[in-house]
Amino acid sequence: MNCRHCFHPLKHVFLDLGFAPPSNAYLREYDLDKPERYYPLKLFVCEYCWLVQTKDYTSADELFKDDYAYFSSVSQSWLTHAAQYADMVTARLDLNQNSYVIEVGANDGYLLKNFVTAGIPCLGIEPTADTAAAAKKKWNSDSL
Repeated sequence: MNCRHCFHPLKHVFLDLGFAPPSNAYLREYDLDKPERYYPLKLFVCEYCWLVQTKDYTSADELFKDDYAYFSSVSQSWLTHAAQYADMVTARLDLNQNSYVIEVGANDGYLLKNFVTAGIPCLGIEPTADTAAAAKKKWNSDSL
């Protein structure tokens, strides 16, 4: 396996978390007696560019299906944490209307809405169509 950024061979395991089913892959009642899919959660680090990445064991389409059920903004404590983080990083990095914030895995816009409210341009990248659509609708922005 090679690094996705610099293409050097990956030799070093950064973290091995064993195996886990895909997140939000909720089982239906009739699936409970069937074997569940599990994938390795092993992170590698590139000794040349320091990118940390997983090995791909399945396609994104298999993991992020239409019935993906997790919406970050349903947790008030998570929204509070995201707002505090956005305030901290805005101050620390002196972000303003000339900055540009990008979040990969933006879910339903729970974090980026804080930058939109502050007038800081942003872009959310989200592989699940339903959460991305919810972000655009809920936060009234085409950037999410």
